[in-house]
Amino acid sequence: MEFEPCVEVGSYFGSGKECEDEDKVASGGSISNRGIHGPMDRFMVKGNASGDETTTIISPQNAKELRKQVCLDIRRFFYENAIPFNVARSPSFVSILRLVGAYGRGFKYPSMYKLRTWILKEEFKTTEGFVNEIKSTWPLTGVSIMFDGWQDVRHRSLINFLVNNPSGKIFLKCVDASEHVKDAKLLFQLLDEVVEEVGEELVVQVITNNASNYRATGWTNSSYASKAYGKEVRKIILKDNNFWPCLIYGIKNTKPLVEVLRLVDADKEPAMDFLYNAMDEVKQKIAKNLGGEEKDYKEIWEIIDDKWDFQMHRHLHAAAYYLNPCCHYSPDFSTHPEIKLGLFHCLDKLIPNRDDMEKADL
Repeated sequence: MEFEPCVEVGSYFGSGKECEDEDKVASGGSISNRGIHGPMDRFMVKGNASGDETTTIISPQNAKELRKQVCLDIRRFFYENAIPFNVARSPSFVSILRLVGAYGRGFKYPSMYKLRTWILKEEFKTTEGFVNEIKSTWPLTGVSIMFDGWQDVRHRSLINFLVNNPSGKIFLKCVDASEHVKDAKLLFQLLDEVVEEVGEELVVQVITNNASNYRATGWTNSSYASKAYGKEVRKIILKDNNFWPCLIYGIKNTKPLVEVLRLVDADKEPAMDFLYNAMDEVKQKIAKNLGGEEKDYKEIWEIIDDKWDFQMHRHLHAAAYYLNPCCHYSPDFSTHPEIKLGLFHCLDKLIPNRDDMEKADL
């Protein structure tokens, strides 16, 4: 016997009548729900002499009982459908409860038919819009192709392909690679097809797991693999134990500096009044990235100070920092003497008259 689960307040499975009634309303018919109430409605409405319903004032005691009943219904929904508890943290779950509550009594939940027809199509359009928005940024940043192998319950060797850039990660496809997974050449052909699908000119790097067959897929059918310098590069990347630690060390040092360069190069707002503070923050971030021990970051700080003091730093930077409200009224505002000195130097150029200078010095 087949039946469609229909959930009303205080009940868990019905005969299907409610779902049929919903379709009747959608097709232009009319039905009456007078007298059809859940057990919680006694806290919400009462009838008057004319048979109309008027809203009652919910007492704190009744509100507590009402909330308890709602929680119990939600509990049963989770348990009966084996839904993981962490789904309760999902923003969409929170949104469902908020919007249904805002709609109020009389909300007709969508039937299984509607969930798998026009609602599904709407969700597809929404998801497609998100994906296209991310894809539009690919030519600006390039992309990383990520793929990883796994086995399903039927012991098939599957590979997930994903495309990632700073705007987001997109699941591209899952491929049954049972006939390819142990053969580096066949894996390369499969990967090459994915690169062509995404756009060869957009792919910056390919990221795989560390299995030997996946590693072999990289330097295969490459003209550099047979040349002396190609073999040397492969030897460094795969066998030199110092290569990756040095690379990580370089990233920890340069990432904060790149963030400042992006700040300076941005068109959204002038960077002059943030630059002085940004350079101080760079040094602190580098020190933290390297563990906080002075011996580890001292040399880097000296290089930064040398470039900043003798090539980049000007009095205007200090004056802009002083006059920037975001910085001036921050708890971390620096009181270093060079900041006021920079301000006075700038005022001296702008206000050559000494009497006016004294008025300007607040």
